Amino acid sequence: MEMAASVRVKLSSEAAASISLTPVVSQEMPLHDLMALLLSAVGKDEARVRDLLRRGTVVSEGARYRWASIDAGSESFQKLLGTFPDPEPARVFSESQCRAITFIQARGQATVSREVGSKRRLLQRRIFWEAAMRWLADCPVTYVRYNYRERADEYGAQVAAEAAAAIRESARLLAPAGLRAGLRAGPIIRVTLLCDR
Repeated sequence: MEMAASVRVKLSSEAAASISLTPVVSQEMPLHDLMALLLSAVGKDEARVRDLLRRGTVVSEGARYRWASIDAGSESFQKLLGTFPDPEPARVFSESQCRAITFIQARGQATVSREVGSKRRLLQRRIFWEAAMRWLADCPVTYVRYNYRERADEYGAQVAAEAAAAIRESARLLAPAGLRAGLRAGPIIRVTLLCDR
């Protein structure tokens, strides 16, 4: 039996609060998008994805998704699963494919996209993205996983103290004031990098 192209999904908040009345939203969701959500939760583990489809519930980023149980025993499930890329641990990091850097600090994180990081501030000759990449070139970058939510390969790197300080100093090159302040809020411990294929 073929799987339906879309699924009726009920979406509710999982916010932790003593008393909270949040509405439940019901919407049609393309099956491909639901699969991406499940893969981001458990990875490309066929048995676990089948189990989640059958159970009809998953929690992701503070929201609970619920749907009627789906039988994933069909050939169409295999075809759909095959449309998603496999992780490639041997894949080498490529600066030209990198689209975002998340700087992880002791108390939070700040994400800079290539688009935002490549904008030149008024009266500045340098741009943040080039400065960050230059300092990160000396940090060993390792493959972490394929991030199904972001549809990109994810890499990670520990940042040496000298590089972290230089990146924080380079934050002055960023145009959004909130992002500048976020990067300067505390020491950078590590980074994650998202790369398109």
